[in-house]
Amino acid sequence: MKFKVIPIIFTLGLSVAMFAQDPGGNIVVGSSSFTVINKNEAEDITIGKPYMNEEFMESVVLDFEQPLSLRYNAYTDEMEFEHEGELYALKKEDYPVVYLGVQKLKYEYLPYTKGRENLSGFLRVLEEGDNYKLYKKEEVSYTPYRKAASSYEKDSPAQYKREKDKFFIKIGDNSIVEMPTNRNRFSKLFGSKENEINKFIKDNRINLDSEADLIRTIKYANSL
Repeated sequence: MKFKVIPIIFTLGLSVAMFAQDPGGNIVVGSSSFTVINKNEAEDITIGKPYMNEEFMESVVLDFEQPLSLRYNAYTDEMEFEHEGELYALKKEDYPVVYLGVQKLKYEYLPYTKGRENLSGFLRVLEEGDNYKLYKKEEVSYTPYRKAASSYEKDSPAQYKREKDKFFIKIGDNSIVEMPTNRNRFSKLFGSKENEINKFIKDNRINLDSEADLIRTIKYANSL
């Protein structure tokens, strides 16, 4: 099911929900802003899901005064929640840090560079230390419904597909950049620590496509 986010600002009170409209037509309650997700244009039959976990999980939003039950939509890059039968998304610019579920998985809304593109989005924090931070971007692609071109073909339903995660690194105060999978290019990211990192990778047979191995390597780099 594909959702469209439309620019209606909704604010949720911390106790009793009292609805009103301001002169601009915005729905106003309390002091915190969210966007309404319009489900009217959703397709009825869709293969796959855009979520890492479809269930809403009690979560902590930095600078918000109470927990919210959220789920992460990796396709739209939205933190979603339900209220009185409606689906809403956190306003990312106002609430850029979320601890999702009982595991407190940390997501940060940040600018980052992917290839030659400068983007912004929710990145999941995998490891953070004084000098290095490791992130991953959870990705889902969407293929829309396609009607058969002839009677010899079948209609193709809309489909969400889980794509391979992308890993990113932040070094000191530098920008967040995509992690190279080539060992030499990877080691060069660490400047004066290049030789130590290269040796660590060789000695421990580190796979730079492995999340667990990357976490282990960044932990080591932060210990140097």
